[in-house]
Amino acid sequence: MNYKIVEIDGNDWVWKTTRVQVLQRMYPELVIKDRWLLSELTLHDEYFSWNYDIWKLEWFRKDTLYILLTNDIGKCKNRLKERWSSLKEKYHTDGDLAKYNERFAILSQNKNIHTINTDNFDRSIEEICTLIDGTFFNLENMHKIYLWWNFCFQYKDFSIENAMKDYRAKILENLDLFLYKKDGIPAILDKNTIYNWPFYFYTNEMTADDVVWNEIQTTESCTDAFFILTGNQCPWTITEIIHTSMLGKNVYIYYVTDNDSYWTPENEINSPCRYPIIFSKRYNKNTHIKQCDSIDECVKEIKNVIKSFSN
Repeated sequence: MNYKIVEIDGNDWVWKTTRVQVLQRMYPELVIKDRWLLSELTLHDEYFSWNYDIWKLEWFRKDTLYILLTNDIGKCKNRLKERWSSLKEKYHTDGDLAKYNERFAILSQNKNIHTINTDNFDRSIEEICTLIDGTFFNLENMHKIYLWWNFCFQYKDFSIENAMKDYRAKILENLDLFLYKKDGIPAILDKNTIYNWPFYFYTNEMTADDVVWNEIQTTESCTDAFFILTGNQCPWTITEIIHTSMLGKNVYIYYVTDNDSYWTPENEINSPCRYPIIFSKRYNKNTHIKQCDSIDECVKEIKNVIKSFSN
């Protein structure tokens, strides 16, 4: 069925808003609502009297997909405490959480409402997308992109201004996704693409060994790795190119033309990093190489490739 509106509803702190934000990026053509009809219905006592048949409700629109998110009340309370929210506020008290949890459970008996548990983020998103599309949806089939260029790793140097200047923020067009990754929640850009790594800064608890291990894991889990090369690169960037190439990933290398004495008529790659580039090209048939005149041109080319994933 072709829906125009998707309502994501449920009790407080079942992680509705996080999923709504992801779905809005995945389905920009749809209206994704964070609470609407179902929350409104829970405010009417008459619908929850012992003799009312919840199947008689006739408020549902045919162009709307109604999704009710559920989770354990204890887990919802823990999230409230973690966010320093008061458990004495309206709708956050033990009595209110229990009351509305019961009312949403009663509503879930109606055939127009689809109930999804939020314990596993990936699974819940897959279930919602499957309902919207009418066909099975699997996050594993999405492109997982890895973007690499020189940038500051020091958490002490973090600022919004510095982050906004980073080319990855320009490519993602979403600063929030770039600043940090929530545990267990993939940074979904759209219906076809997940931003895999790296995020803007590391924490003060991370050692060099932690950083390397993190990046080994993320390069292994990515499908597409993008590199920008300008002049002499740090050894770690070269290592990343070799690693992703040997893993057989889709490797995209954009190098800015070097005007120094590296170029000769016999050499088509005008870069001091020509040997790692040639290695990647020789070793991995999925390596794509592009010469650019500036960083801005590299960014434009990368954005075009990422957009092509949606075609």
